[in-house]
Amino acid sequence: MYSDSIKFNDLTSVYYTITNDSVAIGLDIRNRQYFYIFTDRHYKNKKSFLKRLFTFDFKKVNSYKYEVVNENDLVKTEDVKVVEIITK
Repeated sequence: MYSDSIKFNDLTSVYYTITNDSVAIGLDIRNRQYFYIFTDRHYKNKKSFLKRLFTFDFKKVNSYKYEVVNENDLVKTEDVKVVEIITK
């Protein structure tokens, strides 16, 4: 019987045991995932202040930008779905 481990980084390890007729493998993967949301409030139509004043166009909208950061650099994020639920 042979037992050993491979440590890729502080958050990822592989443990394996080899016997006469089998191989057992164990994974230890840890990760913290941070989800950052950046909001920006700006005018809907880009106009100068005087044009906006004469047309009464002071409508503002929110725009969002998202960023996903993994603490373990071996873990890759393939797809993130963000759902915004607005209740009134």
